[in-house]
Amino acid sequence: MSAHTALRVADSFRVRAHPVTGVVEARAFDAHIARFRAAVLATAVGNDDLISQLDSFLADAATQIADFGEGWPRLELWGTVPGTAPSTKPGTAPSTEPGTAPSTESNTEDSAEQDPTARTASPIQLELRVALRPLPPLHDTINLRTAGHVPVAHPELKGPNLEQYSAINRDLGAEGVLLDRDGHVLEGTTTSLLWWQRETLHRAQTAGRLASITEALTIDVATAGSKHPAALAHPSSVTLSDLAAFEVWAVNALHGIRPVRSINGVPAVAPDAERLARVQAGLDLRWKPVRFAST
Repeated sequence: MSAHTALRVADSFRVRAHPVTGVVEARAFDAHIARFRAAVLATAVGNDDLISQLDSFLADAATQIADFGEGWPRLELWGTVPGTAPSTKPGTAPSTEPGTAPSTESNTEDSAEQDPTARTASPIQLELRVALRPLPPLHDTINLRTAGHVPVAHPELKGPNLEQYSAINRDLGAEGVLLDRDGHVLEGTTTSLLWWQRETLHRAQTAGRLASITEALTIDVATAGSKHPAALAHPSSVTLSDLAAFEVWAVNALHGIRPVRSINGVPAVAPDAERLARVQAGLDLRWKPVRFAST
């Protein structure tokens, strides 16, 4: 049987050219680099050659991203397992946004592919790549639909589950909301969810989901200068139907903040326009030049 190549780790973010200076910028670029680097180190344990090349790869990737300019680049770690079922070839640049081109990352029931850190009898051949992708259409709002509980290996790791999540969004025609076993909201398939209860900002419990950089950035901006910072960004357990009572934001590195327009087809609570504009303006102050700072 032929080798099987699959995406093991990924990290993507929006890049823009500054409207005045033309300098190529990203929000929280260092944080995206750090998250990708940590995931690669955890996945590539024992692969000393790849680990020794990681920082030089990241420095070169930063240069390529800056030279490419406005776009939606993705840092990637691909893994090939010899002697498994055939799959798609690496090097494509799929989107996980609803309504865009389908993903081409492979997904298999093979435990080695479901668990990027699993050890198999055959050595996994790892390869670092950077995908320089054009900026897709950006949207101001988003619709949510329940995806239920979706068991995946390493839900805290971005990369191996992208194809599965993309398929969910295509089937639903909306952003799928992932739930834990008890029916509580974890995250969207491509977003982190935040909601407001009057002046208190809530987020989902962090266990069993990706640590969202844009979520952390949004919370930092939203709580800056608050008179009651301890009451904000409160981790909460809610069902998707509970969210119908609140103003909900879906956030990610591509679109920033998108107020939720509907939940399972029911109109959602309209956003506080003044608050939304304030936080979006704060996020716009977080664009920084794309430069790699070696650790």
